[in-house]
Amino acid sequence: MLIVLVLLAVAVVALAAVCAVAWSRVRGARRRLAALVARLDEIDLATVETAANLESSVSQMQRAVEARMRAEDAHAADRRRLFEALHALDEGVVIADEAGQLVFANPSARRFLGGRRVDAVVDNRIRELLDGAVADQRGATDELELLGPPRRTLEFDVHHVDDGRRSIGAVLFVRDRTHTRQVDALRRDFVDNISHELKTPVGALGVLAETLAETLDEPEIAARLAGRLIDESTRLMRIIDDLLALARLEAEDSASREALVVQFLVADAIERVRSGLVESDRTFEIDIAHDIEVVGDRRQLTSALYNLVENAVKYSDPHRPVRVVADNVGTDRVRISVVDQGSGIPVAERERIFERFYRLDRARSRASGGTGLGLAIVRHVVSNHGGEIDVASEEGLGSVFSILLRAPARADAGADTAAPGYDVDLSDVRVEEGRWS
Repeated sequence: MLIVLVLLAVAVVALAAVCAVAWSRVRGARRRLAALVARLDEIDLATVETAANLESSVSQMQRAVEARMRAEDAHAADRRRLFEALHALDEGVVIADEAGQLVFANPSARRFLGGRRVDAVVDNRIRELLDGAVADQRGATDELELLGPPRRTLEFDVHHVDDGRRSIGAVLFVRDRTHTRQVDALRRDFVDNISHELKTPVGALGVLAETLAETLDEPEIAARLAGRLIDESTRLMRIIDDLLALARLEAEDSASREALVVQFLVADAIERVRSGLVESDRTFEIDIAHDIEVVGDRRQLTSALYNLVENAVKYSDPHRPVRVVADNVGTDRVRISVVDQGSGIPVAERERIFERFYRLDRARSRASGGTGLGLAIVRHVVSNHGGEIDVASEEGLGSVFSILLRAPARADAGADTAAPGYDVDLSDVRVEEGRWS
């Protein structure tokens, strides 16, 4: 029995020890578990805070990237606008960097770069000016005359460029001043010519008036001087009238448009010429179908035809007819030609006959009352109508002046044959076998 009790006690003690150990382990596990749970709680809170901070940072970065992209787009648009503007310029633009190397040239400038012969001269001048501007850090201007052909005048304007701290290169502008120089030369010639043309009749008027005052008691001489006064004053008025007509033509961008019967235009021009003729037996041969029409301004076209017919009369033998011919060219054009049988025009002079105040025979032109502006007026009229003018001539045989004008479209055709507004009376114009006299 004692042995049983001892064994039972040992068993209880062992069980108690085991329980104590187990409890100790459970408590340790619980502590570790509680610490782990606490650690997990701390880790979750930190992760949440980190995720929130990361999301905020990402949003900020996204906004910064979007702003940067918008700024880059705006800069790209500005660069594109600048690029297109430089390309659209008529004057050449060349840009060099701080080392003098070409980094940009617009199309107007590229035609001068890398060329041969004349363009090589321009290329060298451009590079010299840019190198000088970069080296000296200052701008300059220059001008280059090219003998051609064709003859040209180029103007260069180069500027040094810096960013406030250092040199970043140079920019050069190339301008073609050929047209400006030609206009200046024409203006000077015009002033010289008009001064000379006006000085002659005005001076003659003064001399004639003084002489007339001294010969009032001699009727025959006074009458002759009075006739000369009238002639010179008439010539002066014609110069003024032609100058005003030319000024009006140059001021008009385009002529008015209406369908006009060519026969009536020619008849009006011939009547104006005939009214100023001394000889009464001058003959005009006309070959124009009644249905030929052109589109244009009646006043301008009558003026052009009048000047062509008057020139033909002046430079033709009085006993030879002046012919006016009109025919259709294709379906949309009409050619009107004035033919004379005069002395003709030398080949070397044909390019100049349309210049203001230019005369083949100055003495003959002045004697006939010419101003030297008639063909210049014709050229401007034809230009205002979008037409063409041509001259064919052979010395000793005569000349043919032809103008090409637009014919009315079918919807515009059929101008009133009565041609209201014409101030010509056709009742005194006889047509006999193709000849008006």
